[in-house]
Amino acid sequence: WKNSNPLYMVIDLSGGPSATSYPVTYLDAVPSGGWTSAYKTTKLVLRKIDAGSFKMQGKTTTTLTKPFYIGIFEMTQKQWKQIIGRSPASEGDDCPAYRVQYSAASSSYEYAAAKTVLQRLIARTSLNFDFPTEAQWEYACRAGTTTTYYWGDSMNGDYAWYSSNSSSKVHPVGTKKSNAWGLYDMCGNVREWVKD
Repeated sequence: WKNSNPLYMVIDLSGGPSATSYPVTYLDAVPSGGWTSAYKTTKLVLRKIDAGSFKMQGKTTTTLTKPFYIGIFEMTQKQWKQIIGRSPASEGDDCPAYRVQYSAASSSYEYAAAKTVLQRLIARTSLNFDFPTEAQWEYACRAGTTTTYYWGDSMNGDYAWYSSNSSSKVHPVGTKKSNAWGLYDMCGNVREWVKD
């Protein structure tokens, strides 16, 4: 990474799908006004996760030897549109992008678009982007906890949108409590993609 110390990386997507570059800035802390709607629609915010060890669910201790960045929110409809040119679904700008498939065997628009999102981020920032591995995602999700969920052992509507509180629809990102590392919607709302 160009700068290894700051906690947050912010990619400005406001130039839209025809932009030749997306400016990248870094923050040491959450902005004084918090994560406003711009950070969920025209900017993409990633948090640095330091290397460490943890016990993956159902597996032995796993060690991640390098720090990595992961989005603090699920990618939203507007962010997707800023990169690709259209949204994959019709919910609000700050709702997660979904109805997107990621399968190497698929020749669908959704697969091509998902690959294009990564390719365009790489081309327009000169940074290396990929989906997190299962181990990276679980490590980031758990945020140092050992319980079933990052808040405890029972489902809790204060932290997640799920079958009992979602009315069977997606909801704007970041409206539930975050985990200890400031990552939102790591459980619930929509499914997460991992590299492996």
